[in-house]
Amino acid sequence: MSMRPSLNDERIRFSLIICAALTMLCAATLFFMWWAGTKLVYETPFKIDGQTFSQLLNNAAQIIGVLIAAAMIVVTNSFNAKQNQSNARQQIYQTLETQSIELFRFEAQHPELVSAFWEPEEFARMDTSAMLLKAGSRSFQYQLRQYVCQMLNLFEMAFRFRRDEIAPADVFSSWIVWMWEVAAEPRFRELWPGPSGLHLNYIRDFSEVMTFAMERALQLPDAPAEDELNRARQDFADFASIRLGGCPELAGWFTGNSKPAAAPPVRLA
Repeated sequence: MSMRPSLNDERIRFSLIICAALTMLCAATLFFMWWAGTKLVYETPFKIDGQTFSQLLNNAAQIIGVLIAAAMIVVTNSFNAKQNQSNARQQIYQTLETQSIELFRFEAQHPELVSAFWEPEEFARMDTSAMLLKAGSRSFQYQLRQYVCQMLNLFEMAFRFRRDEIAPADVFSSWIVWMWEVAAEPRFRELWPGPSGLHLNYIRDFSEVMTFAMERALQLPDAPAEDELNRARQDFADFASIRLGGCPELAGWFTGNSKPAAAPPVRLA
């Protein structure tokens, strides 16, 4: 059985540093007191006898003990806070991944909803009368709307976690392509804007991010070149970075540039 090196614990490292610093401080103080006893003279020579020296040493030891105890409390609290933050980030990552897996499972169980959103032209060519009748029903349209909401809810959750600096930048950045693809779909443009659109159900910053992606995608031709598509997606990533308060990794996600965007892109009409 292998054992973890003890110095990997930050509490031990900090404690050793503090003990060393306090020991040096104590040694320097005692040396100064000895030097003062032999060099400084007032009306009578300033000397430290054995009893006084022992008393001073005892007081110094007590002070050092109190300082070490206080330092250990500070270090322990700092360590526990970092550990809790690390555990929270791991739990958040697992929650996002678990919820996305549940969404994929839902898609596998409802292929008609997936086809209706992602492949509307293919879905429209279905000649099954039962399917066409189902697609025209209010219940199916409601199910389709709720399917899109499942994706948007995940996106908003990841967006808020990143904005609050809970989710790591690379975790959120891996979601940015999915967000773009959803916003660029024609069916999304039917469900998102308008007086009763889905945009009303989400926080303002996230709503503006998805609106920008939708409007930017509308500027692209039907079959954009790869570099043109990447520029559009990078505009979206830069805009999202600004709304997040600055996210260097996201700002350079499609270009490899790690510098954050300096100013928000011009809002599309």
